[in-house]
Order: sequence, then structure tokens, then C-alpha cells
Amino acid sequence: MKIVRDSREQSPFHFEDARFDGVEVIEGTLTTGDYSIAGLESRVAVERKSLADFIGSISTGRERFEREVDQGARIGRLHGGSRGSLL
Repeated sequence: MKIVRDSREQSPFHFEDARFDGVEVIEGTLTTGDYSIAGLESRVAVERKSLADFIGSISTGRERFEREVDQGARIGRLHGGSRGSLL
């Protein structure tokens, strides 16, 4: 599987764990999200956020966050993080 990582991603996730055997990461420019699946960029977007960035997005940056969610909702968007980081 080829995963496209947006070239503007400042702190990229490293797919080096054994769980990611067979995953190839290629860099590209995505219009939405930080990661996608090669060939499905117009249908799949994953936005990766730190807890601090997420909190900022839903508080002081809420209007921008809502615009991004609206844009992402057209293609489907997944926000992820560890459940423990929110507790």
C-alpha cells in the first residue's frame, strides 16, 4: 500500500513499526488532510493533530476548523488520536 504524506507535514508520522510492513510512504501535495492513500487522494483524507492543536482547533481556531471539516466532509475525514490522550 502506498500512503501519500503531504509535503507540508511538519512532524511526520513514521511508518517503521512491523505493523506497517509493505507500506510505502510517498511525499506529495494534498489539498485536504495530512495523509491519504495513493490513487484515492480525492476520496480519503486523514488529518493528524496533536492534542494541543486539536484543542486550539475547537476553541480559538474554531471557525477555521469548521471550514476544514466542511471541506473534508465532502470526501470523508478521520480525526484520530489515542483515547488515553483525551482522558
